[in-house]
Amino acid sequence: MKILIFLLSITLLSLVGYFGYQHLTFDYTIKPAAKNVYVPPIQDPGLLSELQSLKATHISDIELRYDDPNAVATQKGSYKNKVLTVESSVSDEEEIRTLAHEYLHHVWYTVMTFKEHVNLSDRLTILLANDKDMQTRVSPYTETRTLNASELFSIYCTESTDSYMLSIVDECNKYIDRSKLVLTR
Repeated sequence: MKILIFLLSITLLSLVGYFGYQHLTFDYTIKPAAKNVYVPPIQDPGLLSELQSLKATHISDIELRYDDPNAVATQKGSYKNKVLTVESSVSDEEEIRTLAHEYLHHVWYTVMTFKEHVNLSDRLTILLANDKDMQTRVSPYTETRTLNASELFSIYCTESTDSYMLSIVDECNKYIDRSKLVLTR
């Protein structure tokens, strides 16, 4: 058996030498899997500072950046798969409101529980049914069948004063400092 292994190794070495692969080495060390390596998300310093000014606390695992190359022309921002983007062309006032809006999507999808979703969804449905202005505001979403509770939550929290949303104001204030926003109604 030893002779057979010896002959095979000589043959292999001869072939390697013949084809000019003298530089080949065999590394038998065990390396850690790449999935065990933590790579922190990229966070634009300006957007991070603005989120921190809103007292947002669930920010360590999201990527923050300007300009989503896949954004629809009318979008001011987006949130998908823990990547939050804000269009650089918006005004400062719109930027912080858009940032807060997209951050609340992150909260909805990664922080809130199913029980919180159900409870909040019921209250949002009642709010919307009694709010003609908000029905007009979300009509582009209803027309394209993209309106959902997360969208309503983000819109109410970042655009409406307390008087329009008494039943959910505590949930909004739980995740962002709304006093930093210029509310549109």
